Amino acid sequence: MNFLYLAAFRSVMLTGTISGAAEILGRSQPAVSRLIDKLEYELGVSLFERRKGLITPTPTAQLLLDEIERAYVSLEALRTFSERLAQGEGGQISVAAMPALGISIIPQLLARFRIDWPKTKVTLLVRLSVKIEEWAAAQQIDFGLAEAPVRISHRDI
Repeated sequence: MNFLYLAAFRSVMLTGTISGAAEILGRSQPAVSRLIDKLEYELGVSLFERRKGLITPTPTAQLLLDEIERAYVSLEALRTFSERLAQGEGGQISVAAMPALGISIIPQLLARFRIDWPKTKVTLLVRLSVKIEEWAAAQQIDFGLAEAPVRISHRDI
């Protein structure tokens, strides 16, 4: 899938018109129409209803826009990260810890870490272990410190 197709689609959705999208993208209206046609062909779905020069997004178009917007948020985060790197700033680390560690030991360790890595942004999230496990599974944190679930067998009772 071509990124330009997605950019054209997003622009049409945001402006409501092919000509508005063409102006944003610096392309002609027919060129944007062709990009939309190619995207629809590749996806195998109709994204717009066309009647007498007007286009109306289909429900499928709204679903696609939601996913594209998530991708644009990620791209914006990547752009911001790249700018920080270019300015000599370090990376970013997110740490989640259960309360017993997150309010005692971890802040002390992070203070020592900051001495060697002063430009690295560190986020500490103190949450219950269940939430930390969810974040780790979804790869939303870099490090997670949680207690393992206690499993009691019927033989132990």
